[in-house]
Amino acid sequence: MVENIADAPQVFPLGHTHGYSAALGYAILARILEVHDGTRWDDVMRDRLFDPMGLTSTNSRHDQVDETRAATGHLIRSLEEGPIVTPIDYLPRAFGPGGGITSTTREVLTMAHVLLNEGTAPNGKRIISADSIREMTRSRVPVPDPYLFGPEWALGLIVCDWHGETVYATDGSTIGQNARLRILPDSNTAIAMLTNGGPRESFYHTVFNEILTDLGTATIPDLPAPDPTLNLDLARCEGVYERPGTRYEVSAEDGTLYLTLVLDPMQAEFLQKPDRIRYELLPVSETHFLMPPVDPLEDTQTVAIYDFTNGTARYLHTNCRVNPRSG
Repeated sequence: MVENIADAPQVFPLGHTHGYSAALGYAILARILEVHDGTRWDDVMRDRLFDPMGLTSTNSRHDQVDETRAATGHLIRSLEEGPIVTPIDYLPRAFGPGGGITSTTREVLTMAHVLLNEGTAPNGKRIISADSIREMTRSRVPVPDPYLFGPEWALGLIVCDWHGETVYATDGSTIGQNARLRILPDSNTAIAMLTNGGPRESFYHTVFNEILTDLGTATIPDLPAPDPTLNLDLARCEGVYERPGTRYEVSAEDGTLYLTLVLDPMQAEFLQKPDRIRYELLPVSETHFLMPPVDPLEDTQTVAIYDFTNGTARYLHTNCRVNPRSG
C-alpha cells in the first residue's frame, strides 16, 4: 500500500488542516515499524503491546480469532427488515493496521489502564514511558469540525471537551462493527463499548451518559443548536467536495443550504438506498452545520465548510475526514 501511494497527490498541503486516514495513515505507521524493527507489524504489536499487557484475546489477523467467541457484524438497511449479516467479515489485509484488530472490552480497558497509569499495565509491567504518554496527549492538531468528537487530535487520541473537562477518545468502525473508548483522567475512569451493528452515535450517547451519570463524572455534551439568526453568504459554500470514493455536492436553494451525498452504485444497491441522498444543513456558525438525518436509522451529523481564502470554501470536513473542493 505504501509503495502504491508514492505518487498520489496530497489532499491538502502538509500541516494545513486535519483529515483522518484510517487506511493509509496507519498503513504508513505500520510500515515504519516494519522497517525499524525488521519484522511484520503484527509481530511488533504482539511483542511490544499484546504479550507484555497479558492480552490473550487481542489479535491483528482474523485467522487467529476464536470464531466461537467473535461477534458477527450486522447492518440494518430498514427497520422492517431488521439486522442482516455484514457482507464483509473483515477488511482487506492491507487495511489491517487501521481496522483489523479484534479484541474484547476487558482488553480494550487494559490499554486504557496503561494510558491512565503513566504507561504501566494492570499486571505491573511498564509498556511505555510516562514521557511518551504525556507526548501522546499533548502533541495536538486542531480539528475543523469540533462537535462530532472533539476540537483537537493528539497522537492516536481524540481530545474532547466535556463541559470543561478534558477527555480522551479513540473510536473504530468497520462494516458492521463499532468500538468506543473514553478516558477521563480527572476521575481515573475509562469506559468502553464494542457493538456489532446499528446506529452508533445515538446508542453510544445513551449508554455512556447513563453510566457516566451513575459514576458522577462528566457526561457527553449535546450537539449545539442551530442559529436561525445567522445571515450567511451561502454561495461561498456551494460546490463539489470529494476524495476517492466519496463525493459531496453542496447547493443553496431559497436561502437554505443542502448537501447531496453521492453513493457508489454498488453500495447504494446493497443498502437499498438511492445513489443520491439529500440533506439539509442547519447553520451553527459561519463555518459549522448540523446535518439532520433523513432516515430513522441515521444519526445527526456535523459538517464544517471552511477556508474561504479565495472567496469560496476550499474544504468540507465531516466524520473527521477532509474533502477538498473539486468544482
